Amino acid sequence: MLNPFQAPFVPHTHPTTCPASQTSKDDEIAKKLKQMGEADMPFCFCGKPALLSETDLGPMYNCCRLGCDSLPASKYICGFHVHKRAWNYFRGKLLGGSDIDPDDCELSVCPYFNYTFCVMFGVINGYAKSFPPPPNCFCGLAVKMAAESDDFGNGQRDMCKLFFRCPHFDIEGAKPKCAFSLPAEQVAFRRPNRMLHTLDLPKMEAIFESLEKSK
Repeated sequence: MLNPFQAPFVPHTHPTTCPASQTSKDDEIAKKLKQMGEADMPFCFCGKPALLSETDLGPMYNCCRLGCDSLPASKYICGFHVHKRAWNYFRGKLLGGSDIDPDDCELSVCPYFNYTFCVMFGVINGYAKSFPPPPNCFCGLAVKMAAESDDFGNGQRDMCKLFFRCPHFDIEGAKPKCAFSLPAEQVAFRRPNRMLHTLDLPKMEAIFESLEKSK
């Protein structure tokens, strides 16, 4: 039975990205390709093949627990959400020997996609990030996203790990307060009543069309 506070997590599916100073560029690219999975079968944060669905913005991959033939729909899902076209574009860059730019404009189209990208690769950019309805902490309060970064210096981009914690986790003397803290990829979000794009679709379509025209 799925723990309502934690989605099933397979550590080897999405290994932590190492600083570039500790590995070669080729190793770094190979690691990201492994994290992304096969071209037509990425794995969500539950460690299972992501669910492919058609939307007004094209094919999308979501958490496997949104419902499919082999796995019943669940009350809880992970926050995985990527756009197939852009995902394959990123894979193509890696396969060609180029790294992915964390500020690539493709990530500006959808805050759910950008959230997944930042969680998977341990980076932060200036684009908006969204996720499904979060769980409550042990105090009964909605958890909040927090970030911990490592500064590697030498002009390298900082690595950043995203967590979801009690909203009072870092506030001295706050009440109520609990020790709830989970890495973002391990959080079981509440299954939304609507598809992720429903409310944001007009804005996303405008950004998407602008990007297409600029190519």
